Amino acid sequence: MIGEIANWEVLEEPSLSDHHYIEITIDSSVKNCTFTRYKTRHGNHNIFLKNLKPYVNFLKGLRRRAQRAPQDQRNVRFQFPKEELKKYMRKVKTAKNSGWKSFCTIATNPCGTHYKAAFRKAIKPAELIALNHHDPSGNHLKIAQDILEKIFPHPANSNSSTYIPPCTANDCPFTKGEVATVIHYLSKGKAPGPDGIDNIIIQQIFQKFLFLLMELFNTCLKLAKFPDPLKVGNIILFHKHGKSKTEASSYRPISLLPTIGKVLEKLLTQRLNFHLEKNNRISNLQYGFREGRSTEMAITKLLDTIHKGKASGDHVLVLSIDIKCAFDNIQHSAISSYLDNSKCPANIVNIFKNLLQNRKVILNTCEGPAIRDQKQGCPQGSCSGRALWNLVANEILQENWPINTSIQAFADDFILVSHTPTRVQLESQINESIAKFSTWTSKTNSKFQQKKQIISLLAS
Repeated sequence: MIGEIANWEVLEEPSLSDHHYIEITIDSSVKNCTFTRYKTRHGNHNIFLKNLKPYVNFLKGLRRRAQRAPQDQRNVRFQFPKEELKKYMRKVKTAKNSGWKSFCTIATNPCGTHYKAAFRKAIKPAELIALNHHDPSGNHLKIAQDILEKIFPHPANSNSSTYIPPCTANDCPFTKGEVATVIHYLSKGKAPGPDGIDNIIIQQIFQKFLFLLMELFNTCLKLAKFPDPLKVGNIILFHKHGKSKTEASSYRPISLLPTIGKVLEKLLTQRLNFHLEKNNRISNLQYGFREGRSTEMAITKLLDTIHKGKASGDHVLVLSIDIKCAFDNIQHSAISSYLDNSKCPANIVNIFKNLLQNRKVILNTCEGPAIRDQKQGCPQGSCSGRALWNLVANEILQENWPINTSIQAFADDFILVSHTPTRVQLESQINESIAKFSTWTSKTNSKFQQKKQIISLLAS
């Protein structure tokens, strides 16, 4: 049958779904053969056909009449079916949303089919598995608590750093334009946090009461306090393909944070990034999570450094270093210390330091929620983690490196390039660089990802 296909094309006429028909011409005695296919698992196609099929036939008729119109009238006649097609697509969207709402409303099992559709790869509360070297006889709440303790460990040295009041002036309040832009670009498909308030509700509240949220955010900025209820994250575990289900490292913990908190955090992160760039607190050797920087620029810089070393006739060594779970293990004390030295406005510094305090994570089970304090790292789902990591990583990028040795980074991936006339000198030089890098990782309590380190020796 495949060998008999003579031609195929995507048809422009509207179909019974949000996809177009594909017409395949087969060079055989069969002149025309049409198959209609529906997603029949939940039976929603019956409602879809009943409500929208008459409209499809109406659109086909409009298109045929426009095609048969005289040449000088055809462009004008085609405008009408285009407008009607837009109305049809809106009806399709409304029908899909209504079908999903009805499907979820009649569900009796909170972790049933609708839950699987929303979180296909997520671990349901009833599917939590006891970890290795833990008592397998515990209930679900105990298993969840063991998982949280393993994924969110507490730092060995939990002594709080000495408070140093910033000597800079406070930043100005948020403007209506700032708040409106952040709320406008909230994704409507994101899951809400523990409070159940999703992005659409926040957008509707802002439209009805323009200054309500702005006053709240500006009060937080003035007091330099991030409300504790907005720091609680609902943890959804995603299993990493091919990894053992009895190891905590085999799961990626995504934190669903309250939407109001995410808006405030986004506003604060924008201000922090602005002041860090303004005060030159982010090295030009950092290419990750920065506006106007890209992977292409990082690769070009790396290749230029390598070519420069080879052009001088030296041996060139390239060492790629990946920081293990950088965002999960970054120490709050280190962040606070770098914030104190960032020369950012006092209220911005203080509210970010307050954001790191009293953070909590929740893992829901069929026996109730397991709760744990998050005393290190940034939640996977927060927008400030990237900016805070760049602030911490800035110190190692601005170090004085051995002669003919350079460093660059893309987020938490670092590359050291060194070149010398002899291999003996090269070994000594790269060992000195690794020792310097190790000193910084010890200071920030970071660790190398051994399996991802790559060493490339390029001979002259």
